Amino acid sequence: MTNFWKGKKIVVTGASGFIGNAFVNALSQKPCHIIAIISPHVDITRLKKISKKNVVFLAKDLLKESLDELEDVDMLFNFAAFDAGYEFKKSHSADLFDVNIKLSLNVLKSVIQAKIPLLVQMSSIDVYPKSLGREVVEEDALSIEELLPNGYAMAKRTIEQVGHIYSHQFGTKIITVRAANIYGPGDKMQSDRVRAVQSFVNQALTTNKIAIKGNAGFTIPLLYVGDFVDGLIRLIEKTQEPNIYTFANPRPVSLGEVAQAIKKQLPKTEIEISANEQVTITYDTKKLKSVIGEFAKTSLDDGVAETIRYTKKVL
Repeated sequence: MTNFWKGKKIVVTGASGFIGNAFVNALSQKPCHIIAIISPHVDITRLKKISKKNVVFLAKDLLKESLDELEDVDMLFNFAAFDAGYEFKKSHSADLFDVNIKLSLNVLKSVIQAKIPLLVQMSSIDVYPKSLGREVVEEDALSIEELLPNGYAMAKRTIEQVGHIYSHQFGTKIITVRAANIYGPGDKMQSDRVRAVQSFVNQALTTNKIAIKGNAGFTIPLLYVGDFVDGLIRLIEKTQEPNIYTFANPRPVSLGEVAQAIKKQLPKTEIEISANEQVTITYDTKKLKSVIGEFAKTSLDDGVAETIRYTKKVL
């Protein structure tokens, strides 16, 4: 639906991050005008692959600066976030809560101030229970108190609810996207904040070994980053009405299966497992599929292969 985007002015925050960068790259293929908000601490040269004439980069510290000067914007996609892997989240709960609340609230207030009619806000499947004995649906989101002490999930759930308050008073439409475990080329490489798939790939390439510290039988609804951004673009083309959508792969895979997929590409890799008890969590994506159809199109093997190819270039 190329005509949908024609002439539209789109703001994307968090455009220097993993998912935001991939989204801008995909959206730049559409005939719209994009203002990509990036961190002032990021080297602009790493974003050179996005060289489309319809993309303008604007450096902003969203912990301190607002976006009030924006005018005539049709919609804003907020990818600005402070995220990390499981271990980092456990040990930095307060930091994650504080930064994500400040970032999201600042963006939300800027959207209201600039009278932007639609905000697409990234949330997380972390707001859902870890075990229900059935598929998780959007209505299963936990209360803020139930999410203690997960500061990241508490921040995401708080902003969801604050968004309802602002939307009610000011009329801005908000679409909330509860994203699953997104992976693929371009994910963060820092050792203290790296996520599961990228961590396993890094280990395999540098040590020929993958050490699964947690339960190798624990499943995660891995969604390839290309599938996510394509699905999100198609969702907004289909609807701009307020709602909550879960972007999670309906076919979850275990950490052990991820390690084995990497071993297929890097046969010398040894896999160390400390526990292997099957724990499966699945997410109901019928609401999303009713709008855009199938969206998880990339196989684990193909997604891992692309991630390895990218990582070899940057390690």
